[in-house]
Amino acid sequence: MLRIPFAASRSLAILLVIVHSVAGVCVVAFVPAWWAVAMLIGALCTSVVFHLRRDALRLSDNAVIEVTLRDDGRCELLTRGAAVLNGTVAGSSFISAWFTVLNVRLDDSGTLRSVAVMPDCADAEDRRRLRVWLRYRTQPEMPDSSTL
Repeated sequence: MLRIPFAASRSLAILLVIVHSVAGVCVVAFVPAWWAVAMLIGALCTSVVFHLRRDALRLSDNAVIEVTLRDDGRCELLTRGAAVLNGTVAGSSFISAWFTVLNVRLDDSGTLRSVAVMPDCADAEDRRRLRVWLRYRTQPEMPDSSTL
């Protein structure tokens, strides 16, 4: 079992602001209708505030502040609001030396929840253990296919 706590990530916050700002510049430059520009800029502002609070600064109640990984591919996500989300680690999780994206298929809703793990939000040894776990964990048993 592997338990990893997460802190706020300044680098993810900066990256989110840069990407949303570039998208805003593109909207202003390429969308001809002023009312469409206003709606899209409003949507971008809402998006950056939502993701800054939940994913980068981890201030909202549904922000993941800790993950517990088990050997069978199951995991628990602990949110700031003290909710525990159980699920299975999805094969679409991304691993690199710079950052990791942990995708979890939640049991109760079946939705996919992503957690960005940046270098400044977790201890270096915890991030290394997470990458090793994602690469070499035991795969859950696959059900047998039915015969034709």
